Amino acid sequence: MSVRTFLFLVAILLAVPGVAKLQAPGPQLIPDTGAIGSCNFVTGDFGFDCIPLYMTYLIRLAFSLAGGFAVFQIVQGGYEYAFSGLQQFGGLPDKEAGKKRITNAIIGLVVVVFTYLIIDTLVSVIFSG
Repeated sequence: MSVRTFLFLVAILLAVPGVAKLQAPGPQLIPDTGAIGSCNFVTGDFGFDCIPLYMTYLIRLAFSLAGGFAVFQIVQGGYEYAFSGLQQFGGLPDKEAGKKRITNAIIGLVVVVFTYLIIDTLVSVIFSG
């Protein structure tokens, strides 16, 4: 394990307990209430008209996870960029690697946002008409 990976894991382990208390439970395939729109998966009150609602819910869930991953990569690139001055002490990546990670993460985030907008529009047009 490199020094960079070790420092990153230590930073995450120190930050996780404080962040975990602020957040709700993680993403779920079915919401806690069991209801999506007029469909209720807990009581069994659903039919074929619930399929588009559930697909839309799953699409939003997938894109929110992808957006979260992009934000995580931006933060990791920021750490790489910030700690690049310590390169002489442990072979940490240079500033260019951090810049490249941040740039690629931002490009990925933009692609995810535009893809979500296109898919959400298509789903709403197909299933509302």
